[in-house]
Amino acid sequence: MADNGINVQRFKVADKVSEAQEIARTLDVAEFVIKAQILAGGRGKGTFSSGLRGGVKLTKDPAQVPELVEKMLGYKLVTKQTPKDGVLVNKVMIAEALDIARETYLAILMDRSYNGPVVVASPAGGVDIEDVAEKTPHLIFKEPVSILEGITSTQAQNIAKNLNFKGPLLDKAAEQIERLYNLFLKVDATQVEVNPFGETPDGRAPVQPPGGGSGK
Repeated sequence: MADNGINVQRFKVADKVSEAQEIARTLDVAEFVIKAQILAGGRGKGTFSSGLRGGVKLTKDPAQVPELVEKMLGYKLVTKQTPKDGVLVNKVMIAEALDIARETYLAILMDRSYNGPVVVASPAGGVDIEDVAEKTPHLIFKEPVSILEGITSTQAQNIAKNLNFKGPLLDKAAEQIERLYNLFLKVDATQVEVNPFGETPDGRAPVQPPGGGSGK
């Protein structure tokens, strides 16, 4: 993502506990976030077959990183979006935990009902989008995108406005939305989800490393 001009926090991926231990030792951050890598949403409230609750974990203690990873790798994670018996976790992402002042939600997916890509956005980010859809559906916006013309600057600006970005951050957020869409096409993805698509206290509009599905 960084190679495509998208703002991401520092992160590395591990498929072994020993790799997680080395990442925790060398990744110089104040706080770690550990995310199970599966092609499904709702990880934060998921449950592992190991008994661990939550597919997204925070810790300031480097020694806890491999301990948490050990309870994720090789176990199945069950969320609202997985099959009933869950999805096997083979990789985890270990990243810098950023201080987010405001959280929004952004996803790009192929939608048969629109015969093409759709951007789904909500100013209510940082929580499961299913919960938002159930409790406050008026806070979810959909913007169909022409597969031939691609996303326009006007569309990206409107999406950023619906996410309540203002001032200089409006243009920055719109630019990131366009770049995310271009990446979505470039890697032939079926879904790219960014939750939270956030705003930092110092006025940056970062993008968290998302989970995505490949259409290849």
